[in-house]
Amino acid sequence: MNDFENTLVREALANYNLDNTHVNFIRHNENITCRVCSGNDVYVLRIQCPADGFSLKIFGNQANGFQLMYGEMELLVHLEHMALFPVQIPLLTNKGDLACSLSDGSPACLLKWIDGETLTTEDGDRYAHALGELAAHIHMAAKGFAGTRLSYSHDLIQAMQEEINVAFQANHITLKQASICRGALVEINSVMTCLDAQPNSKGLIHADLGFSNVLWTPKGLTAIDFSLSGYGYKTQECGMITSNYQNPEQRKSVIDGYSKISGSSHDPHHIDAFFAFSILLFITCQHERFFHQIWFSQAMDRWCNTCFTPLTGVD
Repeated sequence: MNDFENTLVREALANYNLDNTHVNFIRHNENITCRVCSGNDVYVLRIQCPADGFSLKIFGNQANGFQLMYGEMELLVHLEHMALFPVQIPLLTNKGDLACSLSDGSPACLLKWIDGETLTTEDGDRYAHALGELAAHIHMAAKGFAGTRLSYSHDLIQAMQEEINVAFQANHITLKQASICRGALVEINSVMTCLDAQPNSKGLIHADLGFSNVLWTPKGLTAIDFSLSGYGYKTQECGMITSNYQNPEQRKSVIDGYSKISGSSHDPHHIDAFFAFSILLFITCQHERFFHQIWFSQAMDRWCNTCFTPLTGVD
């Protein structure tokens, strides 16, 4: 950790009644995340402080950071009572709150650690079907929750369109890439409109079930880090999960796993649309962070050619 991160971590831990803490830094993306040991107890500390170039401005002013984190903690309490999978339970602060706000305004929370192994690309392939099942279990367990979360809606698509324009004007992407991205977003918006007319198509979704947010535990797979969870489309969750996989059979296995538990089916085109959506979310949230790296330009061309253009059917 750098000095800034270390200062925030120490201030956050001062809000909890812990003795002789030992901290191990895990990562810094949208959150500063650390493993915290206190005696025989182990926790995960999360401080919402996006890394340089990582921006969630496309979500607008749906709620301030503290409200969103508090809502996430309320969701975890809800899931604790409803879920068939292990849940990271929030620890109350010294004041009895589910989260705290630091002097710079960053919200922070402390969660009980779940023993398990993070999925990797190598072993994640074996769990494609189980990952689809986990998504369905999350949707079922989250039913009835009505707290503050992000919204994955038509308004978000509009904000993403605007951010694509910002990325082009900043020379982070080319004119052709911007045009292809905008076309894909138009098609995703159309898919959302189609799903709006279908009953039970929406719900509370995790929205970030990448391998780094999934653990293999003795009780099976479980999800961690619900910070990007929100109200969206259930097909969206499935499409976003398939972005973990390159093999079509593994992608199909995810959908089969979801359908086995939920009893629902999904239009393949809708899955493809939300596969593209997951990539476009990455671009619109992190182009400022990665535009200067060679791999980003190469990835943009690959995404446009293999994902966005086929979605719209326009060369």
